[in-house]
Amino acid sequence: KEIEFNLTLLVTENCNLRCRYCFERNKRPTRMTFEVAKATIDKYLMRDEGPSAVSIDFCGGEPLLEFELIRKVFEYTVSSGPWNKRFRFSLGTNGTVMTEKMKQWFNEHRCFQISISLDGVKEVHDHNRSRSYDKLIKNIDFFKQYDQSVKMTISSFTIPHLADSVIHIHELGMKPEANVVFEHVWGNLE
Repeated sequence: KEIEFNLTLLVTENCNLRCRYCFERNKRPTRMTFEVAKATIDKYLMRDEGPSAVSIDFCGGEPLLEFELIRKVFEYTVSSGPWNKRFRFSLGTNGTVMTEKMKQWFNEHRCFQISISLDGVKEVHDHNRSRSYDKLIKNIDFFKQYDQSVKMTISSFTIPHLADSVIHIHELGMKPEANVVFEHVWGNLE
């Protein structure tokens, strides 16, 4: 495997969920402008030193709240240049704001890696992630095509349901990847 430079663009601090274990207590609707994203892309893709491959990761809050910015940054990156680097794109999402328009666009631009967060069975996911299971699960077939591990956050509430949650994620045709809550909120999640 080739060494990559990872460029992370925090496209928004905003999120549509209020997960019980979120470490960010002061969410704001702050968003990255296209001008800032463009300047960052220009700076890092034109560098001669370092790895020849760049992974551009869009994160947030919930990055898909800024889908139009992501689309614009992608189109700028692939149509501008000449870059001295190769690039690929990724994002992690809670999966709840995915629209048919977004699905179509991502299907047309297969150089994205998309991963989702799913804490397990409906009871656990809804408890931890603002009752968002049904919104996520309606898009599960779309996310399965990316063959990415599912970020399964484990909290004190999750422990009694852990086996069922792992089985559930496997039955959905996906692979869980544990993310344990270490923040101070561990004991306050029930």
